[in-house]
Amino acid sequence: SRQREFQSRRRNCAPQWSWVVASQAEDLEQRSLLSSVTVSDGHLSYASSGVNVLVVTHVGSNYHFEDTQDVSTDIPVASVDSAEINMGTTGLLTVGGLTLAGDLNITAKTVTLGGGKISSETTVNITTDGAVTNANAAGVVAIAAVDLVFTTKGSNSAIGTLAAPITTSLGSITATTNDGGVYIA
Repeated sequence: SRQREFQSRRRNCAPQWSWVVASQAEDLEQRSLLSSVTVSDGHLSYASSGVNVLVVTHVGSNYHFEDTQDVSTDIPVASVDSAEINMGTTGLLTVGGLTLAGDLNITAKTVTLGGGKISSETTVNITTDGAVTNANAAGVVAIAAVDLVFTTKGSNSAIGTLAAPITTSLGSITATTNDGGVYIA
Protein backbone atom coordinates (compact mmCIF):
# COMPACT_ATOMS: atom_id res chain seq x y z
CA SER A 1 0.00 0.00 0.00
CA ARG A 2 1.07 3.58 -0.52
CA GLN A 3 0.49 6.55 1.69
CA ARG A 4 0.88 10.11 0.51
CA GLU A 5 2.19 12.79 2.80
CA PHE A 6 1.77 16.45 1.98
CA GLN A 7 4.10 19.02 3.43
CA SER A 8 3.96 22.78 3.03
CA ARG A 9 6.51 24.90 4.86
CA ARG A 10 5.43 28.37 3.82
CA ARG A 11 2.23 29.90 2.74
CA ASN A 12 3.39 30.87 -0.80
CA CYS A 13 5.62 27.86 -1.47
CA ALA A 14 4.80 25.05 -3.81
CA PRO A 15 3.77 21.90 -2.00
CA GLN A 16 6.25 19.08 -1.63
CA TRP A 17 5.17 15.48 -2.07
CA SER A 18 6.79 12.39 -0.66
CA TRP A 19 5.75 8.77 -0.83
CA VAL A 20 5.94 6.20 1.91
CA VAL A 21 6.03 2.71 0.44
CA ALA A 22 5.12 -0.35 2.46
CA SER A 23 7.81 -3.01 2.53
CA GLN A 24 5.45 -5.88 1.74
CA ALA A 25 4.51 -6.56 -1.90
CA GLU A 26 1.06 -7.87 -2.74
CA ASP A 27 0.58 -11.00 -4.85
CA LEU A 28 -1.19 -10.38 -8.15
CA GLU A 29 -4.10 -12.54 -9.26
CA GLN A 30 -3.63 -14.93 -12.19
CA ARG A 31 -4.66 -13.48 -15.56
CA SER A 32 -5.08 -15.25 -18.87
CA LEU A 33 -5.39 -13.84 -22.34
CA LEU A 34 -8.82 -14.23 -23.80
CA SER A 35 -9.85 -15.09 -27.34
CA SER A 36 -9.77 -12.62 -30.18
CA VAL A 37 -10.93 -12.45 -33.80
CA THR A 38 -9.35 -9.91 -36.15
CA VAL A 39 -9.41 -9.28 -39.88
CA SER A 40 -6.61 -7.35 -41.57
CA ASP A 41 -6.12 -7.05 -45.32
CA GLY A 42 -8.45 -10.00 -45.92
CA HIS A 43 -6.68 -12.31 -43.42
CA LEU A 44 -8.81 -13.52 -40.52
CA SER A 45 -7.01 -14.50 -37.29
CA TYR A 46 -8.57 -16.22 -34.30
CA ALA A 47 -6.36 -16.80 -31.29
CA SER A 48 -7.23 -18.38 -27.97
CA SER A 49 -5.41 -19.31 -24.81
CA GLY A 50 -6.47 -22.00 -22.40
CA VAL A 51 -9.17 -24.60 -22.78
CA ASN A 52 -11.80 -23.35 -25.15
CA VAL A 53 -14.55 -24.63 -27.42
CA LEU A 54 -15.11 -22.75 -30.68
CA VAL A 55 -17.82 -23.20 -33.30
CA VAL A 56 -17.38 -21.47 -36.67
CA THR A 57 -20.34 -21.51 -39.06
CA HIS A 58 -21.48 -19.74 -42.22
CA VAL A 59 -24.70 -17.88 -41.47
CA GLY A 60 -26.16 -15.76 -44.27
CA SER A 61 -23.43 -13.38 -45.47
CA ASN A 62 -21.30 -13.85 -42.33
CA TYR A 63 -18.94 -16.28 -40.63
CA HIS A 64 -20.21 -16.66 -37.07
CA PHE A 65 -17.65 -17.30 -34.30
CA GLU A 66 -18.93 -18.50 -30.92
CA ASP A 67 -16.62 -19.68 -28.15
CA THR A 68 -16.81 -20.50 -24.46
CA GLN A 69 -14.48 -17.70 -23.37
CA ASP A 70 -15.63 -14.34 -24.66
CA VAL A 71 -16.21 -14.27 -28.41
CA SER A 72 -19.57 -14.15 -30.16
CA THR A 73 -19.18 -12.25 -33.39
CA ASP A 74 -20.06 -12.17 -37.06
CA ILE A 75 -17.44 -11.44 -39.73
CA PRO A 76 -18.65 -10.56 -43.26
CA VAL A 77 -17.71 -13.36 -45.69
CA ALA A 78 -16.70 -10.79 -48.32
CA SER A 79 -13.96 -9.41 -46.01
CA VAL A 80 -12.13 -12.75 -45.61
CA ASP A 81 -9.71 -14.24 -48.17
CA SER A 82 -7.58 -16.43 -45.86
CA ALA A 83 -7.77 -17.55 -42.24
CA GLU A 84 -5.76 -18.81 -39.31
CA ILE A 85 -7.52 -20.39 -36.35
CA ASN A 86 -5.06 -21.02 -33.53
CA MET A 87 -6.46 -22.70 -30.45
CA GLY A 88 -3.17 -24.15 -29.25
CA THR A 89 -3.18 -27.72 -28.01
CA THR A 90 -6.24 -27.48 -25.75
CA GLY A 91 -8.96 -25.97 -27.96
CA LEU A 92 -11.84 -27.96 -29.41
CA LEU A 93 -13.02 -26.70 -32.80
CA THR A 94 -16.11 -27.38 -34.88
CA VAL A 95 -15.89 -25.68 -38.27
CA GLY A 96 -17.78 -25.72 -41.55
CA GLY A 97 -18.99 -23.58 -44.39
CA LEU A 98 -15.81 -21.56 -44.99
CA THR A 99 -15.05 -20.50 -48.58
CA LEU A 100 -11.61 -18.90 -49.01
CA ALA A 101 -9.47 -17.74 -51.92
CA GLY A 102 -6.34 -18.20 -49.79
CA ASP A 103 -4.99 -20.61 -47.18
CA LEU A 104 -6.76 -21.94 -44.10
CA ASN A 105 -4.50 -22.92 -41.20
CA ILE A 106 -5.99 -24.60 -38.13
CA THR A 107 -4.29 -25.62 -34.87
CA ALA A 108 -6.40 -27.24 -32.14
CA LYS A 109 -6.70 -30.21 -29.77
CA THR A 110 -9.44 -31.71 -31.94
CA VAL A 111 -11.29 -30.60 -35.07
CA THR A 112 -14.81 -31.61 -36.05
CA LEU A 113 -15.77 -30.83 -39.64
CA GLY A 114 -19.47 -29.99 -39.71
CA GLY A 115 -21.95 -27.47 -41.01
CA GLY A 116 -20.90 -27.61 -44.65
CA LYS A 117 -17.90 -27.71 -46.92
CA ILE A 118 -14.59 -25.97 -46.18
CA SER A 119 -13.27 -24.66 -49.47
CA SER A 120 -9.89 -23.10 -50.33
CA GLU A 121 -8.42 -22.22 -53.71
CA THR A 122 -5.01 -23.02 -52.21
CA THR A 123 -4.13 -25.00 -49.05
CA VAL A 124 -6.00 -26.25 -46.00
CA ASN A 125 -3.59 -27.18 -43.19
CA ILE A 126 -5.03 -28.84 -40.06
CA THR A 127 -2.77 -29.68 -37.10
CA THR A 128 -4.18 -31.35 -33.98
CA ASP A 129 -3.13 -33.17 -30.84
CA GLY A 130 -6.17 -35.41 -31.21
CA ALA A 131 -8.60 -36.58 -33.84
CA VAL A 132 -10.13 -34.92 -36.88
CA THR A 133 -13.73 -36.09 -37.35
CA ASN A 134 -16.45 -35.54 -39.93
CA ALA A 135 -19.93 -34.58 -38.70
CA ASN A 136 -21.30 -33.63 -42.14
CA ALA A 137 -24.06 -35.76 -43.64
CA ALA A 138 -22.95 -38.78 -45.64
CA GLY A 139 -21.80 -37.80 -49.11
CA VAL A 140 -21.34 -34.09 -48.30
CA VAL A 141 -17.84 -32.91 -49.25
CA ALA A 142 -16.14 -31.76 -46.03
CA ILE A 143 -13.02 -30.19 -47.61
CA ALA A 144 -12.30 -28.95 -51.13
CA ALA A 145 -8.81 -27.55 -51.75
CA VAL A 146 -5.84 -27.68 -54.08
CA ASP A 147 -3.70 -29.08 -51.23
CA LEU A 148 -4.78 -30.61 -47.93
CA VAL A 149 -2.33 -31.27 -45.11
CA PHE A 150 -3.36 -33.15 -41.95
CA THR A 151 -0.96 -33.59 -39.03
CA THR A 152 -2.14 -35.24 -35.82
CA LYS A 153 0.34 -35.56 -32.96
CA GLY A 154 -1.35 -36.88 -29.82
CA SER A 155 -2.99 -40.13 -28.84
CA ASN A 156 -6.29 -41.19 -30.41
CA SER A 157 -5.35 -39.11 -33.42
CA ALA A 158 -7.24 -40.65 -36.32
CA ILE A 159 -8.23 -38.61 -39.35
CA GLY A 160 -11.86 -39.51 -40.01
CA THR A 161 -13.38 -42.83 -39.06
CA LEU A 162 -14.44 -45.92 -40.99
CA ALA A 163 -18.11 -44.95 -40.46
CA ALA A 164 -17.55 -41.24 -41.29
CA PRO A 165 -14.52 -40.69 -43.51
CA ILE A 166 -13.41 -37.15 -44.39
CA THR A 167 -14.99 -36.57 -47.80
CA THR A 168 -12.80 -34.47 -50.06
CA SER A 169 -12.31 -32.90 -53.46
CA LEU A 170 -8.55 -32.30 -53.73
CA GLY A 171 -5.51 -31.81 -55.87
CA SER A 172 -3.22 -33.47 -53.31
CA ILE A 173 -3.24 -34.69 -49.72
CA THR A 174 -0.58 -35.27 -47.08
CA ALA A 175 -1.72 -37.00 -43.89
CA THR A 176 0.41 -37.84 -40.86
CA THR A 177 -0.99 -39.41 -37.71
CA ASN A 178 0.59 -40.39 -34.43
CA ASP A 179 -1.39 -43.54 -33.73
CA GLY A 180 -4.66 -43.41 -35.67
CA GLY A 181 -5.87 -44.38 -39.10
CA VAL A 182 -6.56 -42.16 -42.09
CA TYR A 183 -10.09 -42.42 -43.50
CA ILE A 184 -10.56 -40.25 -46.60
CA ALA A 185 -13.29 -40.53 -49.24
